Amino acid sequence: MLNGRVIGKRAATLGAVAAFGLAAWAQPSFAASLDGPVGTYGVNASVLTSDSSPGGQGIFEHDGEILRACDIEADGLRAVAYLRVNGATLSVHDSDGANGQCAYANLSIAENTTVELRVCLRNGPSGADQSCSVWRQGVA
Repeated sequence: MLNGRVIGKRAATLGAVAAFGLAAWAQPSFAASLDGPVGTYGVNASVLTSDSSPGGQGIFEHDGEILRACDIEADGLRAVAYLRVNGATLSVHDSDGANGQCAYANLSIAENTTVELRVCLRNGPSGADQSCSVWRQGVA
């Protein structure tokens, strides 16, 4: 009788685990996106420069494939946003100061394409990049 209960409990536990696993497998996978599941709506991405008081922000908006570079601190530096797509790297410069306006590019990227976003600060159009963010993935 005791062995019967243990076996019964184990069987019930295994059945519950199997049922949960099947239910979890059948559910759609959701990403950190305001719009919904990956593969259906895309995934936005946003990054800040790595300086102690971030001076730049990079934004990728999957709806319309918009790349934005935003200078968010009056520090004399420009924000440069980079987007890696299919082996190419695109960039946008916000060079008119921290005035609340972002520079942007309206791109044409195939749906469900993985992109990588990064933002850096730069002194002038040809200065060295500094305080770069990590690369963050998004999906067009």
